[in-house]
Amino acid sequence: MRRHWVLVGLMGSGKTTVGALLAQRSARPFFDNDVQLNASEGRTAREVQADLGFDALHALEAHALIDALDTATPAVIAAAASVVDDPELRARLRDDAVVIWLTANTDELSRRVVRQHHRPIAPDVASQLRDQSAARSQLFGDLADVVIDARRPPGDLVDELLPRLTAG
Repeated sequence: MRRHWVLVGLMGSGKTTVGALLAQRSARPFFDNDVQLNASEGRTAREVQADLGFDALHALEAHALIDALDTATPAVIAAAASVVDDPELRARLRDDAVVIWLTANTDELSRRVVRQHHRPIAPDVASQLRDQSAARSQLFGDLADVVIDARRPPGDLVDELLPRLTAG
């Protein structure tokens, strides 16, 4: 049963902001990957990556998603972008969630994430995001039940999403 609503997209696409508002308006609990990671590890994604590397960070992000998907109560979940790289997690998402892909061009995402110090960003964040977009866009697209342009205000996105998610 697909009881959860999971937001996916590249870093900076608004998963946390839109997810929190969507959870509030739908009276669902909200699970944010960054918050779960910080709570379990006592450090940010950037710190985990610096200390342990990207493989360890991605494993912890996968674990956080699995924990959120294992909750019995239907929830809104903001997933780390890296979770789409794992075929088993993609299968789990197809089974357990309605997946919402928040899209935005990498120039816009670069402007957003450069101000966020918890993210594991490279010195050339625009190049990093272009590479991640090239590697993950097809995976996001194949997985997504709903694709939405995240360049609009979060309230407008939630206004569009809620009727689509609650219909039927």
